[in-house]
Amino acid sequence: MGKNDAIICYKTSLSIFISWYRQGLISGSELRTLDTNLCEKYCISSSSIYRPNPLLYTE
Repeated sequence: MGKNDAIICYKTSLSIFISWYRQGLISGSELRTLDTNLCEKYCISSSSIYRPNPLLYTE
């Protein structure tokens, strides 16, 4: 998987999880955990510009 494909998969997966958070299906801490797991899976740096602002999904 190329870097561009990894970023697309990361952003797609994360958008689903953010949707779940906004619907109240998961908590903010669960969302942060899922985000961290996705970053590890797709080799996205913790300081990447592709990561969302954590202030958008605080509890």
